Amino acid sequence: MKYKCYHSCIKICHVLGVEKQLISPDFLEGISPSTSHYWKSDSVEKYLGGEFSKSIDQNLGDVQTILDHRIRKTKRVFVAICRLQLIILNLIGIKEFRSVMKNNRDTMVNLVGKVGSILGGSEIVCRFLKISHGSFKTWKRYQAYSCPSSPLRLCFKRVPNQVSFGEISVLKRYMTDKRYFHWSAASIWGYCFKTGKTSMARATWYQYARLLGLTQARKVYKAKRKKISFQALVPNQTWHMDVSYFRTVDHIQFYVYTVLDNFSRKILAYDVTRELSGRVRMDNLRRAIASEFDVTLVPKPSVELIVDGGSENNNQTVESFIKSSHVSIDKKIALKDVTFSNSIIEGNFRIMKQSYFRKRQILSETIVQEMDFFVDDYNNHRPHYVHEIYTPSEIHLDPNLKNIRPRLKNALKDRIASNKKRNCIKPC
Repeated sequence: MKYKCYHSCIKICHVLGVEKQLISPDFLEGISPSTSHYWKSDSVEKYLGGEFSKSIDQNLGDVQTILDHRIRKTKRVFVAICRLQLIILNLIGIKEFRSVMKNNRDTMVNLVGKVGSILGGSEIVCRFLKISHGSFKTWKRYQAYSCPSSPLRLCFKRVPNQVSFGEISVLKRYMTDKRYFHWSAASIWGYCFKTGKTSMARATWYQYARLLGLTQARKVYKAKRKKISFQALVPNQTWHMDVSYFRTVDHIQFYVYTVLDNFSRKILAYDVTRELSGRVRMDNLRRAIASEFDVTLVPKPSVELIVDGGSENNNQTVESFIKSSHVSIDKKIALKDVTFSNSIIEGNFRIMKQSYFRKRQILSETIVQEMDFFVDDYNNHRPHYVHEIYTPSEIHLDPNLKNIRPRLKNALKDRIASNKKRNCIKPC
């Protein structure tokens, strides 16, 4: 007797009990009733992987429900919606899909509420739309807290940690002020926070600046920065020394010599000359030492000096000065004597050229004055990104100012208390 071999899909249809809906009657008549019964009642325990049968049966039960001939029209609608969702997800991606949902949260809250009332709950609709039920509840609460007097359209009393209208005005005013166009967004925030004009954190400042379209006009191309693997613990522990060139509008090339403190990022000495020489480099270093160290101290103070491999930094004139100096100077060449680069001072030159000199008509007669302005503004007025709200000079004089976390926490508490006291148009 020759046994018949059936495809696995025929067996699955019998297990699901949907063989009559999916397989023609003529074909079913050729299957022995005992074989059909065996497929439906066969024990799974004797097969490898039988332990997964329970969870698989639950999912197959859903498939069985979908394939029931009594809900044929509902099945077609459901399958069409599922295919539409898969097409959308494949075209724009899951992240963009969720972003669209979030950006249109009021519309989605209304939609989920209406469809959920029909289906007996909002959770299934949220799952279908890839929205967590917690996010839906938050969006619904925000919709209930709507207030026309708030920039975010949210009630200040119900959502008191939001940025106030006055702070939004401060952000707009300072981000568009031409006097601070050569400052970064981080420096402007630092100045406004330090002077009490805003209480928002730096990340919040960035977020609102982007939403209001205030960052695009200030954006400057930045080359990929080299990673820094060293950070001094106190001022005057490590210095960086380098030379950069700048060509003026009247096509005359100048060399800018600087000495920079690693910890505070303060420019300790600078020169602008037409020549590239060890003598100017030596005089530049001598003035930095005279401004920062008491040469009469015993034992004599010490400093680590990081330089590039250029001849202006490594020559007999500089070496002789280092040997005879009243300060113990340990000169090291970046990426040779130490593993890290001299990118800290290179970053300072980048700020000088891109933020201060880029849109100025700098002539050979005015470059010294422009350099004086840059150093004074950079050291004493413009908060540095690394120090958040403080300038290099402030950190250089008082290293303890580095920790601003307590001040940020106090500012947040004050803002929440102020928002809770605000009188809204909408009665709360």
